[in-house]
Amino acid sequence: MKQLALLFFFNLLVLTPVNSYAQKDSLISKKDTIQKLKFSFLVDAYISHDFTSNNHLKPNFIYNYKRNNELNINFLYFKTVYFYKNKRANLAIHSGNYAQYNYSNEPVFFQFINEAAVGFKLSKKHAIWLDAGIMPSHLGFESALNTDCQTLSRSVLAENSPYYETGIKLSYTHPSEKWFVNFLALNGWQRIASITPSFSPSVGLQLNYTPSKKWLFNYSNFIGKINDLSPYVRSYHNFYFQFKSTAKINFTGGFDLGFDRRSNQVSNWKALVLIIQKEQSKRIKYAGRVEFVHDPSNTIIPFETTDSARKLIISSVNFDYWIFKQLVVRLEGKYTYSNSKIVDFSTLNNWSTIANVSYVFN
Repeated sequence: MKQLALLFFFNLLVLTPVNSYAQKDSLISKKDTIQKLKFSFLVDAYISHDFTSNNHLKPNFIYNYKRNNELNINFLYFKTVYFYKNKRANLAIHSGNYAQYNYSNEPVFFQFINEAAVGFKLSKKHAIWLDAGIMPSHLGFESALNTDCQTLSRSVLAENSPYYETGIKLSYTHPSEKWFVNFLALNGWQRIASITPSFSPSVGLQLNYTPSKKWLFNYSNFIGKINDLSPYVRSYHNFYFQFKSTAKINFTGGFDLGFDRRSNQVSNWKALVLIIQKEQSKRIKYAGRVEFVHDPSNTIIPFETTDSARKLIISSVNFDYWIFKQLVVRLEGKYTYSNSKIVDFSTLNNWSTIANVSYVFN
């Protein structure tokens, strides 16, 4: 099915004449009825240093800004979006450390694809869409694009849940635009290609409520096997809210709860994150983050000990300076504390920093 979706996408772009327009994002307003073709580009360069570890790579539960003590590209990204009345299509390709480490289990061809999806509006009167292909994940509030995130590095909560997913989704937006519902059938947990043809799809649900311009509430879940070969059935639940105050202070809170079941054995983990961001001006932003992770069964964090009280606490501070509209410099300092030894961390207390320059065009 994925091959058919990709073929249709290329035919759509090549055979249909278009006019080119620039717009802020790929979400098309319900009032837009003319042809649109949008291009986006992002380059995300960084250098990272770990003050308490000599390891060249960060631990294996971290996928972004992976390498220490060298100038590197975390994310190089090009995307085109097509929209016309009742149809839409996305194609995005990428490279860099994010793709190298996050897509390492995918076939080589798919490791360069960030998005490849087509969608059709099923109703003339209602915003009901059917989309298929490789799409951004419906779980969480962080993405691979660092300029879309309040903090430079991603939370442990985000790094250990899907950034992308492959399958079919049916979505509905209420006319008031306060409610959004998304139903999904997926190729597993962050998986593009199925290994066995008999693999049964996983399912997902997303409920999004925006009562006003200041508030957003979201619940998303995932139920099914991680991939074709996994003996576990995963049940994962993601909650988050976002609040924007009149003083240009933004709050984001998230809570994730996961369960892996195999026969009578159940492992679970939970993660909590709180982010506060201050928009000092159009050029300057500050942010602080606190995270708590409890993983008694070593499901996502590689603790060396067997103590069931294995916990991780992370705090970080961020400074962003936009040199101009497309160019931003971001600095982050991070402190990580664990009450049990973690693989690739030399001490229970870890200090690190990241300096980043990103150029974005959209």
